[in-house]
Amino acid sequence: MVTFLDEVVSDILKKNNINELKNCTIVLPSRRAGLHLKNSFSKKIAHTLLLPKITTINEFICNFSNLTPITNFEAQLELYSSYCKVKDDPEQLDSFIHLAPKILNDFNLIDKHLLDSNTFIFDLSSVTEIDNWSLNEENLSENQNDYVEFWKFLGALYSQFHQDLNDKGFATEGTIYRSVSMEINARIDDSPVFFVGLNALSSSEEKIISEFIKSGCSKVYFDGDNFYCSDKNHEAGFFFRKSKVYAKSSVNNHFLSNKEITIYPAKNDVEQVQTISKILEKKAVNESSVAVYLINENLINPLINTIPTQIKKLNITMGYPVVNSYSYAFLIKLISLFENSKSNEIWDNEKLNYKIIEELFTLPFVKKLTKKILQETIFWKKVLSKNSKFIDLEELSIVFPTLKSILSFKGLKKLTTSQKFIEELIHYIEYILSLVESKIERECISIMLLDLTKIQRYILNYPHNDKISCAVIIKVIKIRWSTLSTPFYGEPLAGVQIMGFLESRALDFEHVVLASCNESFLPGSEQDQSLIPRDLKKHYNIPGIFEKDAMFSYYFYRSIQRAKKIDLVYSTNSNSKLISPEPSRFIQQIERELKNPIIEVKRKSFDFKYSKFKTKEIVQNEFSKTQLLALFERGLSASSIKKYLDCPLDFYNRYILKIKEKELVEETIESRTWGSILHFTLKKLYEDQKTITIDVINQLRKKSLRILNDEFKLKFPDGRFNKGENSLLYHESIKCLELFFDNEEKNILENGSFTVLSVEEGYSHVLNLDIGNKKINVKLKGDIDRVDQTSKGVRIVDYKSGFLTKKDTEMKNHNAFSSTKYCLQLMLYAFLYNKKTNQRNIKSSIVSLRNPTASYIDLVINDKNTIDEDELSNFEGFIKDFVTGLLLEDLEYKHNPKQKYCMSC
Repeated sequence: MVTFLDEVVSDILKKNNINELKNCTIVLPSRRAGLHLKNSFSKKIAHTLLLPKITTINEFICNFSNLTPITNFEAQLELYSSYCKVKDDPEQLDSFIHLAPKILNDFNLIDKHLLDSNTFIFDLSSVTEIDNWSLNEENLSENQNDYVEFWKFLGALYSQFHQDLNDKGFATEGTIYRSVSMEINARIDDSPVFFVGLNALSSSEEKIISEFIKSGCSKVYFDGDNFYCSDKNHEAGFFFRKSKVYAKSSVNNHFLSNKEITIYPAKNDVEQVQTISKILEKKAVNESSVAVYLINENLINPLINTIPTQIKKLNITMGYPVVNSYSYAFLIKLISLFENSKSNEIWDNEKLNYKIIEELFTLPFVKKLTKKILQETIFWKKVLSKNSKFIDLEELSIVFPTLKSILSFKGLKKLTTSQKFIEELIHYIEYILSLVESKIERECISIMLLDLTKIQRYILNYPHNDKISCAVIIKVIKIRWSTLSTPFYGEPLAGVQIMGFLESRALDFEHVVLASCNESFLPGSEQDQSLIPRDLKKHYNIPGIFEKDAMFSYYFYRSIQRAKKIDLVYSTNSNSKLISPEPSRFIQQIERELKNPIIEVKRKSFDFKYSKFKTKEIVQNEFSKTQLLALFERGLSASSIKKYLDCPLDFYNRYILKIKEKELVEETIESRTWGSILHFTLKKLYEDQKTITIDVINQLRKKSLRILNDEFKLKFPDGRFNKGENSLLYHESIKCLELFFDNEEKNILENGSFTVLSVEEGYSHVLNLDIGNKKINVKLKGDIDRVDQTSKGVRIVDYKSGFLTKKDTEMKNHNAFSSTKYCLQLMLYAFLYNKKTNQRNIKSSIVSLRNPTASYIDLVINDKNTIDEDELSNFEGFIKDFVTGLLLEDLEYKHNPKQKYCMSC
């Protein structure tokens, strides 16, 4: 395959003396292209010689300047210093740092596009003022005046910033480009310069290249195709048609040659990398001619793990992203502990949120030091029993003495100066590095440490470092670390090439695979990190959203123009709220534009078979029968019976295997806890009462708030029920009690006073059953919230914290227990009370604490709301049938597919 770089080398060798190549310079869009260019020279030249100087466009321009490029973080600090000089009452750096990147980006645009800063910023100020407020409006608010003032002083900030940098011998990239473009004419000599594979040039770059072309010994090689360059409506050729430096450049007709384009939809990112693996598995794949471009570079990790074994040589140009390491996750979580905006949620004085401790114990080096499972320690069980949201780190270090040094990070909380904070942070991370054994994790930590020392050096050299808060440092660290990567080492030109999309510039392969061809990545988001309005950008020919799309369009078409086989993979996953499942517009374009006799565009997909988890059938055995008999002896409750009716397998897990739900600390009050607090409150209110009259209800009202508070404090001693979402639940419980007492009053007015017979009393009864010639004793049990004697008879009362209506307690017969959630419990309570007292004609009722319109909701069976002797007898028959069925020899414990919320099945 003849690549673009091969063609360039052939042309250069044909038109230039081979011995004079060492005096030439070749300018490329990336260093990666430089490696491939050297390879092209090696294929053309058999003997040893000095190659031309090979450089990138950025390095080429910066070499003409005596100014030192300033880093982004340093530029932000210097911008703030200049801001303080031009603003009488400047805001704090913590606030300004959020706006600084946009201002710097716009200043760079102004310089790179050679705009008159005064005229441009005046226009920017005017357009912004017109866009936001009427010019006839006389009285603006304070915020509006501040906003207008900001645009007016932006010109002064631009001048001051550039002057300050110049005095220190520094410059932004835009300043260097502007200055070089103004002076380049005097710096050009007779040495040839070849500009190869460039696109989307700024005004300053165009001026510099134009001056070299005028000298007569330099040339521009544009890597384009007639298909999109000659079509005035095709965005991929936008910059070629727009720029004069490409006027003498020729383009090819590669889209008139045979191509096989296959489009692969994948259900998700996992299927994307599996699809790529399937493509690479094919026997016909020539490793040296294949490139995989990851438009979403987060796919690198899963892709590495799915590369087919027959691929013997592989070169990954992107590096391993630091963000994929557990060390990064830990250290980012660590420094986030000291952000002021989150301190109240994370810290309680010297105590730390329990979630952080749980996460800490998942780290490999912590596990190795402790050799304990946190959740199994007495310490953690104590935390759960007290429902402690915050953990005392001193107490934790006593329980786990080997973690004392790791827990020393709490000392960072007391530091107020950024210099001391970053110094101690470096010492702490160095200690963590000494604990980590994984080679790649150590590499990631080392890279983060190196970057941290750079930040430290910037701060030490900054004259106003006393204004840099710890919060600013944390923000900067988060931004910088998120872009770090550790390199993969290998032969750069051998085997299948896995690259980021921007690395495709000027490179060609016979077979290219593009992953993540979704609109979200190709061309990507329309967010513009700029303060400049789009219409003003268009007026001044500054690149905006359209130009960005045109640039990505060029990258896409250029990457496939010489390829013979092209595979485009995209995700159809619609679950993500951030990433669109829509295929890239470029896929839709080529399906319409490239369909011709010599280019085949087709769709294909792989059918990935996922092995479903198969549960082994659980059949009744001696163990399960033994556990059932033990359960009968302990007592069957309404909840255990209902658990089996809902899902036999869930019943097996809970009552045969005795698997319990994991205990958790409740940061937000759970519904079950909220309901139990109301239950205990009503228990304490009614337990010493006999006859309930309206006067008694009024007395209970007065006591209810105090008792409710006591119950909340007992469950949440740190008072978290007074904050945030918990506070809403607390006040809802107060409202529920008020409505409960309102309903009690109405009921007394209608039906007279009633007598409390029992409160929160446990009831039980043992049934002696003959099952399979065996006598089995089955204990039934239940705790009844309240039993009353009313003018109409005995009433069983069960408090429910949910919103219930009459439909929830109605059933036709006992066969409906499996489909009614509350009827079984009400019926069991009536049965138990009857067996203890021989009371008949009982009403069993629910009080829905969240339903303000409902008072007592009676159990209704076959349109009767009184439980008589026949119903009690029928229920006893139901229990006997239930127990008999539970002890069948061939019983299978299967999951009920209709149930969605089983604990473990």
